[in-house]
Amino acid sequence: MADFSQTKKHNLPNNPTGPAPVVKRGLSKRNGKGNEPNVPVSMNWDGYGDIPGAGCPNENLEPLYSSGQCGVHISQDTSVSPVFRLNVMVKDSNGEEIGNGSKFVFPGDTFDLPSELPAMIEVTPGFQKNDPILFQYNGFSTPTVAPACSIGKYDHNVRQMDCGFPCS
Repeated sequence: MADFSQTKKHNLPNNPTGPAPVVKRGLSKRNGKGNEPNVPVSMNWDGYGDIPGAGCPNENLEPLYSSGQCGVHISQDTSVSPVFRLNVMVKDSNGEEIGNGSKFVFPGDTFDLPSELPAMIEVTPGFQKNDPILFQYNGFSTPTVAPACSIGKYDHNVRQMDCGFPCS
């Protein structure tokens, strides 16, 4: 339980507009070298969460995406040799964008893209510009030449591809 025995008493109006009450503390918990300056009560986090059974205020939040069959759109630009520029967009089962990123990647290196999904999206280009790209998510893995994907031809050094994948 937090110790507020040193809290200064204030006669505050019902709707205070002045400074927050302060707590004067003894030895610094950070460095043990002496008194810390007075700290506003609103900044004193000692004791946060001391209410038994209160639980986490965010424990029942809904996911920020619609699960089911999600999709990824990948654009590979080869005009910046010796690296590839990958643009990746992730959409949930309702077609809502839940992740988007761009990165210059050496052939064979992986682009890890965070999104609203619980696991990381991984995109790995092959070593040559015409090699398939490997797409991975949470144990699902497919090259972009597989039936789960459609891939276009290069147009001005850029090719585009789309893949579907299960997301729960």
